[in-house]
Amino acid sequence: MRYFTSFGPQSGALSYSAALGAIAVLEFHDETEPIGVATCVGVNVKGHAVWTLHVHGDDVPGRWIVVDREFLPMI
Repeated sequence: MRYFTSFGPQSGALSYSAALGAIAVLEFHDETEPIGVATCVGVNVKGHAVWTLHVHGDDVPGRWIVVDREFLPMI
C-alpha cells in the first residue's frame, strides 16, 4: 500500500524543520479526504522528519519519511 500527504514540498524530502506535529495521510496524491494521520516522532541523520502512521484505525508498522509528498518506509 502507498500513502501520500498534501503537506510538504512537491519535490524533495520533508525536512524536520518544516514538519508539523501531525499531518493527514491520503490514499492518493489528489485525494482530499484523509484515511489517517501521521505523527512526527523525530529526525533522521539527513534532517528529514520521521513519522509514524495510523491508517483506518490501525498503526502501520515502521517509521516513514516524506519524499515528493509520498510516505516512504525508512530502511
